[in-house]
Amino acid sequence: MKKRTITYKNGILIVIKKNGQESRKMGDRIQVSGAIFLPAKKTRDNNSSLKDKFIWGHRISLMGEKLFSYWGEAKKGFKYRYKKMVFNGVRWDDLFQEAEESLTAEVEKITDAEEKRRQSLRNAE
Repeated sequence: MKKRTITYKNGILIVIKKNGQESRKMGDRIQVSGAIFLPAKKTRDNNSSLKDKFIWGHRISLMGEKLFSYWGEAKKGFKYRYKKMVFNGVRWDDLFQEAEESLTAEVEKITDAEEKRRQSLRNAE
């Protein structure tokens, strides 16, 4: 497997792909690159910011960064903002599994918070 993409109903994407090997100075392990893509919108200053429903401020950190409007890096085309993480190991299958579990746990922070927010509104009735 060279690449795996996971798509969520809310528009979030996880992309995991082979990334080669560590540099010779570091070692001989293989690498897998994993990224989370959050839906974004184009801003007036020709940049992109997260769509409003993904801005959680100090309440949620994703991959070590708070979810403010300029989380991560802008993706060309303004559709997404993303952040990457590299995983090192010795077997492709194991690394893909590790990356998927780690990045899915990160995305679950958002999906859990969304569900908690919807439940709070239902409980108010």
